Amino acid sequence: MTPDKQGPAGGGVPEGASPRVRRPLRRILYVLVALIATAIVAMIVTMFAFFLSFYSWMAGAAVAAGGLVLAIPVWRWRGNRSAAGALAAASIIAAAALFPVWRSEYAHDQALSDLKNRLCDSAVPPRTEILECGGSVSLTGNGNHCDYQAWMVMSSRLTKEELVAFFQGITIRGIGGQALPFAGEGNYRPTWLTEGPIGVSLRVIDENPDTLTARALVYDPLYDEGNDFRCM
Repeated sequence: MTPDKQGPAGGGVPEGASPRVRRPLRRILYVLVALIATAIVAMIVTMFAFFLSFYSWMAGAAVAAGGLVLAIPVWRWRGNRSAAGALAAASIIAAAALFPVWRSEYAHDQALSDLKNRLCDSAVPPRTEILECGGSVSLTGNGNHCDYQAWMVMSSRLTKEELVAFFQGITIRGIGGQALPFAGEGNYRPTWLTEGPIGVSLRVIDENPDTLTARALVYDPLYDEGNDFRCM
């Protein structure tokens, strides 16, 4: 006769106990692998977004959408609901983890928009037409901080001396609300690798008998970077 199988009280291991133990461990392993893989993908996508001048919310949306799309075939065709659920949850968590970055970018963009408006709406000389109004938030020089630049390209019937006198006589408020000084007239143009004079500078691009084309630049650096990758 075949001996009876002993239960836990008899010291034996009941049938099916091993799969029951392995199943939760397998689910935990799926979650950990999905979290690690999705975090790596999120970092890669975010760095590509930074170098391509995309916003990090685009990277987060791409990570979340990609994880959800990959979870569908894992669930429907492979029948592994644990892996599909872990992948979907991990992608959403990774996207949500980028929220502090999105919030910093939004706050800095709003501050830049206000600075551009103060330059291009309130600091337009008479007999002058605005050709371009732009700006940027970035890191110039070393360290971690946000540097703001706003510029206005204009076509004016004023002389260079009159333009200089105009910008010397107005006040433009910086990001922190302080009055920015007039930094002078010249060929200065900062880049993302070069720090420049703080304040408002003027550069004449082209000069004709009747009109001249000039570029007014506001440079206001050294603000807290928060979690904005553009300033790190």
